[in-house]
Amino acid sequence: MPKRTRKLLVYLDQNFLSEMSKADTHEKVRPEFKDVYELLHQGFVDEKLVVPGSWLHDVESSLATHLKDRIVSYQHYLGQVRLYRPDEIRNAQTSAAFERFAGRTAPDPLRPEAAFLDHPDQQVERFGISVDAHLERHNFRDGRHSTAIEMEGLRERLLQKKVSYEEQVKVEQQTQREEFLRTYSRFCGPLPQDKLPELTAFTQSSDFTSIPLLSIEARLFATILTRYAERKIKPSDGTDIDALSAYAPYMDVVCTDAFMAEQMRSLRIAEEYGVSVFHAKTSSLRALKTFLETFLGGTAPIRRPSITAFVLPPKTGREQSFQFFGQLGIALRAMGMNEYGEIYAFDDGGMPSYELRQLPGRPVPFCGLQDVTRIELPRGISIDEILAICRERCRSDHFVLIDEYKEIPETFMLGAAMSAEHGIETTHGYRIYKMHD
Repeated sequence: MPKRTRKLLVYLDQNFLSEMSKADTHEKVRPEFKDVYELLHQGFVDEKLVVPGSWLHDVESSLATHLKDRIVSYQHYLGQVRLYRPDEIRNAQTSAAFERFAGRTAPDPLRPEAAFLDHPDQQVERFGISVDAHLERHNFRDGRHSTAIEMEGLRERLLQKKVSYEEQVKVEQQTQREEFLRTYSRFCGPLPQDKLPELTAFTQSSDFTSIPLLSIEARLFATILTRYAERKIKPSDGTDIDALSAYAPYMDVVCTDAFMAEQMRSLRIAEEYGVSVFHAKTSSLRALKTFLETFLGGTAPIRRPSITAFVLPPKTGREQSFQFFGQLGIALRAMGMNEYGEIYAFDDGGMPSYELRQLPGRPVPFCGLQDVTRIELPRGISIDEILAICRERCRSDHFVLIDEYKEIPETFMLGAAMSAEHGIETTHGYRIYKMHD
């Protein structure tokens, strides 16, 4: 269950996102990736979970230029919140640790605000907009490879000297102490003599070594440098450790590669921070699918719409659809901040399309640019079958079935919700139905 948020937080590494984005176009991609994606997407839409994006995802996507647009698109269907950069999270956690060391009241270093630009429990929006920074213009690939070569040389030297994991952890921690003091000097100026003893004592304390990001980072680097005689350092190792060190403590579920998943379990990092870890091998993908099915089936959305409107294609007056849905959209937005509604439109294939002056040559659907979800309406369907579809899609306790276009006021949606709450069965001549008979 979620630890500090109401929604389940799921971190996907770039390999998961890449495979999901290829699932519909590449026959070699295992079907489990598509199954997991669909579960994650449904959980996101249903306000039960969120899959955040990050700077590291942006960099990784830039290295796969042929898939970048698909990866970004798929990621938008899984989450609308972003994580801070690892260095920003490191600073937030270090600041909290120093406050605790100094005897002052310190904020929880694992509070969502320390890692997320926007709170992950925020309401799902219909549209997600991002800016393409064209990171492919930067040469991240060479930097990763040169770092991997340096680390591999270090690994070989440590193996020759038979340096133990425990010894290397201490080396990593000393490096972190020195980096902290350098960073402090860079941003705050030369270390004053009266401040140096306190800062040095802080770096030697358990408050410093138990900083989540630093603790995980030291253990992961130490283990790949000392415990695997036959495994060479990969260019992706540094990025994987950056992501796991910074983001894993905030997550409920982490999906990474099999090797890193093994380290998260063997070092007991997953247990320490209450994280369920999965990887991309078939057995783990199936376990992840089962996990998500169980979670989604037994969890209620953290918020639900107050009312839902379903609009049928009218027998006459279809040319007024753009105007009518414009009024519905205004009524939807007029519900305010504390309540919200949903609008679905049935489409029998005979609805008009429009062209806006601002978008010449690009047809706009009959519902315009409003926040509306279209549903295909099969031929010859009965009213009972239509009501069954409405109940299957509806996430509120009541819904309005609209079968003709009328002039409706700005208060239509809110009024329908209030009418339903008080047991009134109609609003503006439209029937209000209960979700459950």
